[in-house]
Amino acid sequence: MNKIAPSTVIIFTYNEKGALTGQGSGFFVSKDGHIITARHVLFGAHQAEAKTSDGKVYQITEIVAEDEKVDLVRAVVDIPTKLVHPLPVSPSLPEVGERIVVIGSPLGLEQTVPEGIVSAVREISEFGTIEHLIMLKNSLLYA
Repeated sequence: MNKIAPSTVIIFTYNEKGALTGQGSGFFVSKDGHIITARHVLFGAHQAEAKTSDGKVYQITEIVAEDEKVDLVRAVVDIPTKLVHPLPVSPSLPEVGERIVVIGSPLGLEQTVPEGIVSAVREISEFGTIEHLIMLKNSLLYA
C-alpha cells in the first residue's frame, strides 16, 4: 500500500457554479502528470481536481485521450513532475487465481484497499478482454 498510494488520486468534479458534482479514483501513468480514470467520472464536469495521497489538490487541465466504449480517459494534472509517482502498468493480463489489490475511494472513503483474486479472464465481443475480479470481504468487482 505504501508503495502504491502515492500513484493514486481522488478526483473531484464541479459544475459551472463551482458546486461539487462527483468524485472518483485514478492513478498516475507518467511523470508528466497523466492519469487514468473512468470516463464517467469526468463526463460533463466543468472543472476537475485531483487530490494526491499527501492531501494536496491540483487542477486537471486537459483530457488527452478517451474511450467511451470501455469507459476510460487519460487526463493531465497540473502538478510538478517531482511530485508524480507513476504506477508501472503491466503489459500482460493477470492470470486466473492471481492475488490483486484495488485502491479507491468508494462513497468518499479515501484510500480504501480491498484484496481479491482474479476469478476469470474472458473475451466479450463488445468490450474485448476483461478480467473478472472477486473481491474478498463479501464484495464483488468487475474490471
